[in-house]
Amino acid sequence: GSTEAMQTTESDTSSAQHPIRAADYIFVSELVVGTGSDWFKIWRAKCIVANKPKEVVIKSFNLDKNAESLDDVQKEVAVMRGCSHKNIVQLYASFVHGEELWMVLDYMDRGSCGDQL
Repeated sequence: GSTEAMQTTESDTSSAQHPIRAADYIFVSELVVGTGSDWFKIWRAKCIVANKPKEVVIKSFNLDKNAESLDDVQKEVAVMRGCSHKNIVQLYASFVHGEELWMVLDYMDRGSCGDQL
């Protein structure tokens, strides 16, 4: 199904400091609550395999519930993978866990862009 296609496409997206196994992360809290969206969830998490645990954000997409949006998700990962700038949230890794695609992102602790304006 859709999960197998994403796993093949995205399994190589990681860095040495950000593994591609769900067991290497601990959820701290859900960051986006009450959106009513089954499309994705955003979590504050910690990567626990590094020498010093690093806070990250995990954006998870349910691939089975949103198979029609698979192309959009693949485009988002491809665009974020190609971005490297101090003012853009960094994509550290992406991988499939169960029926979800997890994107491991830089944790920005100052709130949303709208909060800063």
